[in-house]
Amino acid sequence: MMKLVFESNGETVKLNEVYKDFRGEEWVVYSWSNSYHPGSTGRVYVYKPGKDMIETAREFFPSVMGMKIVEETK
Repeated sequence: MMKLVFESNGETVKLNEVYKDFRGEEWVVYSWSNSYHPGSTGRVYVYKPGKDMIETAREFFPSVMGMKIVEETK
């Protein structure tokens, strides 16, 4: 099982919360997808807080948000 975590401290990212990207822009992280092969980092799906999700939705590499997708340990 995979999970989305912060690169800085390994804490799990909570969906539907506001986080800042490397430029300091705020985004709501609403979903993410696994990497499908070793060369892929997966994707993080975001939209602007307080704005229409359909109009502002974006897809970023996890590192843009200071995040990464890792194997969940027990």
